[in-house]
Amino acid sequence: MLSVKFFSPVNFCGLCVHCIQVFKMLRCCKNGDSKPELKKKNRLSVKQKFSYGVGHVFNDLCMSAWFSYVLIYFQKVARLSPTGTGYIFLVSQAADAISTPFIGYGCDRTISKFVARKYGNRKIWHLFGTLCISLVWPFIFSPCLVCTHDSADWVPLLYYGLLVGVFSVGWPMVEISHLSLMPIVARKSSDVMHLSAIR
Repeated sequence: MLSVKFFSPVNFCGLCVHCIQVFKMLRCCKNGDSKPELKKKNRLSVKQKFSYGVGHVFNDLCMSAWFSYVLIYFQKVARLSPTGTGYIFLVSQAADAISTPFIGYGCDRTISKFVARKYGNRKIWHLFGTLCISLVWPFIFSPCLVCTHDSADWVPLLYYGLLVGVFSVGWPMVEISHLSLMPIVARKSSDVMHLSAIR
């Protein structure tokens, strides 16, 4: 059996937080007072589960409104043609398809050491995505701000297409970053199932 002295934080990867926590748990095992702490460490708190679940509510509400109402809105309220509405949906799907692999790649890379240390790399993607959606969502369901009565047909199409493009990049930012947090937040395999159900 390995000595606890071998597991000093310096022997691990440069005093990282995870290694220091492992070292403290091993030290507790040596002292014989580990059972309550280990049980506490291996269980997600209600606050953690609630916080994780709330992190995707806004995204789900926006997508519910998007898939159930936006087709009717663009044709009946914004007075776009069926063809124009189809183009907007095409822009949405194309922006989503193109941005998703890059967002997934970016979530695994450190944008800034300062940001990663203070806020977390995946959470900053979540924040950026939430800001994108929050900024454009009200304008998608508002009258065209640059349109007049004698505007050409392509003006509202371009206006709503740009807004929808930004929305379709922000949505996968929130979706992917939130999903990628699950294995980090979960402490055991049953936590993954609970977090998926809460989400």
